[in-house]
Amino acid sequence: MGNTVLYIIEWALALLLFLAVYKICFSGTTLHRFNRCYLLIATVLSALLPLLHLTVPETQVVTIHDTTFAQTLQEVTIYDGADAIPAGTSASDSVWAWILTSCWAIYVIVLLTGWTRSIIRTARFLKGKTVHRLGHIRVVSHDEQYGPFSWMNCIVISNCEDGFARRASMRHELSHIRLGHYFDLVFLLACTIVNPVCWLIMKEIKIVHEYEADDEVINRYGITEKDYQRLLIMRTVGAEAYALASSFNLNIKQRIIMMKKEKTLKRRMLYLLAVIPVIAVTLIACGTTGKARSHAPKAGDTITGTVRDSEGPLMMAILQEVDTDGRIITTATTGPEGEYSFKLAGEGHNLQISYIGYESVLQPITHKEINIVMKQVMLGGDDAAQSDDDVFMTVEQMPEFSGGTMGLLEYLRTTIRYPQEARDKNIQGRVLVEFVVEKDGSISEAKVVKSVDKLLDDEAIRVVSQMPKWTPGTQDGEAVRVKYTIPVNFRLESEDGFRTITLTYNKENNSIQVLLRNPKQDEHVVYSSTNMLDQLIDNLMTGKRESINILNSRGEMDAVKEVLKKKNGLKVLYVKEGE
Repeated sequence: MGNTVLYIIEWALALLLFLAVYKICFSGTTLHRFNRCYLLIATVLSALLPLLHLTVPETQVVTIHDTTFAQTLQEVTIYDGADAIPAGTSASDSVWAWILTSCWAIYVIVLLTGWTRSIIRTARFLKGKTVHRLGHIRVVSHDEQYGPFSWMNCIVISNCEDGFARRASMRHELSHIRLGHYFDLVFLLACTIVNPVCWLIMKEIKIVHEYEADDEVINRYGITEKDYQRLLIMRTVGAEAYALASSFNLNIKQRIIMMKKEKTLKRRMLYLLAVIPVIAVTLIACGTTGKARSHAPKAGDTITGTVRDSEGPLMMAILQEVDTDGRIITTATTGPEGEYSFKLAGEGHNLQISYIGYESVLQPITHKEINIVMKQVMLGGDDAAQSDDDVFMTVEQMPEFSGGTMGLLEYLRTTIRYPQEARDKNIQGRVLVEFVVEKDGSISEAKVVKSVDKLLDDEAIRVVSQMPKWTPGTQDGEAVRVKYTIPVNFRLESEDGFRTITLTYNKENNSIQVLLRNPKQDEHVVYSSTNMLDQLIDNLMTGKRESINILNSRGEMDAVKEVLKKKNGLKVLYVKEGE
């Protein structure tokens, strides 16, 4: 919604600039056909320019120069004795967007109400009137004291008109129909519903229509200019009956002045060059940095891409969606070909990429596909001069939990318990815990960097602080300190009542059963990324695992279906507990 409101504002501002050029350079000239085309083209062009954003070059990858390296574990979720990931929250529209949208809605309602009343009034006026055919044109006669006007292919004229006045009025209205002025008005009225500035354009083009029709009457039909001007002066009654109508009595004084003007030289059209800076200003003002705003990813979109270095893809690189406050929202890892995929939680976020031995990078999420090329860190030098208390950005040998990443995940899911008091109070959410692996492998400086509630925070800190010693990281043969961040999600009952997806494999008919069920007491499930899910299903199909338990929230079922589709010839059966 916010993007739509912004587009209308940009269109309106661009159209005002074009209108300013018209008023300064062309308004009041005798270049009627040119002026008409200019106003119509300006309306279309100003609507298109905001969609053609300039791309302002900028560095796509920002290196993070920091002495603290946040080695982030794949996401762990704990809930009610089992694990889950809370549903992602989409970015809400701004308050100003809602205010502007409400004002625009009121404007449209008032506009349409006025037009409806005008149509009804005109229809009632024409009801029961005498109609004559003049080719494809209908001539409606009446006995009221209203000046003539044309509407679509219909000319409405009073029986009080006779002789020269009737002949000249008919020629004038025929000119409106022949020149297609009705189509201009229909187009601009449609644009006015969206963009109020188009009303100003319509006001200008209606007087241009009258100039053009007057010129046709004098030059095409041979009506004497002085007689025609005298007829206009005598007009003292009549008005526009409807917004789409072209009225003979419109702007009489201006039209007489225009007839007495000398013909404008065609070289005046060179003033059209003034439009060039208008287009440039519009493109720059509507431009976005690094991409077209209309293609910006939205919350819920899938972000994909690859991570590689100069030699090839990087497997197990860690990617984090980071919000504007630097908080980690989503975590994913790259697969064997350096590929990754995750669902965007909110607009305007950044993508942080980390890999052992490489400089971390921070990339604005401006496209649905982002490919990253990472640079290796030059070890030694300034790094070697750091003090014993420094936390290295990266080291030759990163610290490792006993059993590796899978061992750490196993430790967490078997140790963390959902606090009973938190369940009773219906408290849930994501806790981010940061800690440092010391030189002796012990854990220190554990702290919550994103809090939910003291009950959940304390449980997350307890489990992290009691972790057994790691194999410490080393740099130039010496042990160093390395920082980790673990997102831990505590989630209660899911909306659909099923919190666990259990996968089992039948080798005989090459089929997988996907069972939606409630977890058993103290049962734990872990799922971090599409890449890990792919690996788990491969283990299931090769007999390394008998079953897989996966949480069921925030699109995990979609991820399961996506991975299963890639397994050629595999049959899949989806069932619920009790079926």
